[in-house]
Amino acid sequence: MINILKIFLCLTIHQTIGPFSLAADPGEGSYSIVRDITYHQEDTINCRLDLYIPEIINNYMTLIWFHGGSLKEGSRTRIDATAIGHGFGSKGIAVVIVDYSMYPDARFPDFLEDAAASVKWVLEHIEDYGGDPDRIFVGGHSAGGYITTMLALDRGYLNAFGTKPGKICGYIPVSGQMDCHTSVKEEWGLDPKEMIVNRAAPLFYVTDPVPPIIFVYAENDSPGRGKINQQITSLLIKNQNENISIIEIPDSNHSTIIHSEGEINHLLYQIIVNFMGELSCL
Repeated sequence: MINILKIFLCLTIHQTIGPFSLAADPGEGSYSIVRDITYHQEDTINCRLDLYIPEIINNYMTLIWFHGGSLKEGSRTRIDATAIGHGFGSKGIAVVIVDYSMYPDARFPDFLEDAAASVKWVLEHIEDYGGDPDRIFVGGHSAGGYITTMLALDRGYLNAFGTKPGKICGYIPVSGQMDCHTSVKEEWGLDPKEMIVNRAAPLFYVTDPVPPIIFVYAENDSPGRGKINQQITSLLIKNQNENISIIEIPDSNHSTIIHSEGEINHLLYQIIVNFMGELSCL
């Protein structure tokens, strides 16, 4: 039985990270946005990203973020994505919000290859914008959480771009699907309601050593989402992986776990900041 941490509203964090301090409340701060950067020359239409850069601070940490949308919709400019950009950018952490090709125009594993290409771009270029290439994290919500976990567990995607999962400090999948994604089931003519573990499922890759991961889900998440995140956490820990944890955020659902009216969920912010602060890459 795994220990599921529940974060309550009485929790307060004031975490000092690197050369600067991050408060628990993600209030206003100075940052700029560099938009429409092409990160993958094989698809210059879909493969673009926006970079939220904290001002004044040097050698900042960076969070690469993949938006949700069932691998069918969503974008880096949608409110759930920009809430992440503002929430962290205003507190001294850079955010790279990534667009990727989507189903049905894209097929498995196109979106995963795009995601790996974006990670490679950040590793190679974030220093040009003032960031620390040794302090990079990857996260995402829903479909983005699925992408995040696949990059962490199936090393082939990052290997194909000349890097590896261990180059990333840690991974933060939020409300991700851990079996074969529903859109991939649709593409392959599989039953969308059946839990299927195949090469398109993070659960397929739980036997190998993995980098630090924190799984996050909502108390009132999509049906079965909490259970399947608990399952993958349990299997990874059983296989002797360290720095694997899971947190349920109370009083939240699949949407409000990220934001409410464009403002980042403060508990999610606290969890991510705390996770960043605990890892040795800092």
